[in-house]
Amino acid sequence: EENLFDELCDLESLNLSYNHLKQLNIEIFDNLINLKQLNLGLNKLESENYFKNLTKLENLSLPGNNWYSISENTFKNHQKLLCLDLSQNKIKTIESNSFKKLNILVKIDLSYNSIEYISPAIFDELDHLKSLAICYNNLTRIESFNFEKLTKLENLSLSKNRITHIDQNSFLNLENLKTLKLAYNLSLIHI
Repeated sequence: EENLFDELCDLESLNLSYNHLKQLNIEIFDNLINLKQLNLGLNKLESENYFKNLTKLENLSLPGNNWYSISENTFKNHQKLLCLDLSQNKIKTIESNSFKKLNILVKIDLSYNSIEYISPAIFDELDHLKSLAICYNNLTRIESFNFEKLTKLENLSLSKNRITHIDQNSFLNLENLKTLKLAYNLSLIHI
């Protein structure tokens, strides 16, 4: 229904998780101008355009859907985002500027996907990121400077990947790191 939420302009939190939603009308959330929390977890959604106008979002939860990639402009209107959960999807590719402008993002969960590669500058603008989970993916290598700009990072989880090699400067500038998880990378042969 295109007009389902049109009268709910003061709504701040919406939970549509654990349904069987395959697609949504592209304008379904357009009048939810005060929405801060949106949970669309455990559906069957593939598209990413339906929340583009929710500029006040602070918490976006999309685990357990059918996302295969994250494109460059997906989150460009979400500068107030603090927490982003993209776990349990089928994400294989993340374009290099996907998280651009998410300067106040504190937590991102990319676990349980199919990510094989992290481009060197992908996290560069995440100045306030404290928690990053990329466990249960298909990463084979952690390259120098992948996390260099994440100076406030406290928790980094890279467990259960296929990591065989970790470059020498992979964790450069992570002075605030308290927890580093690299367990169950059964092919890890070089540190």
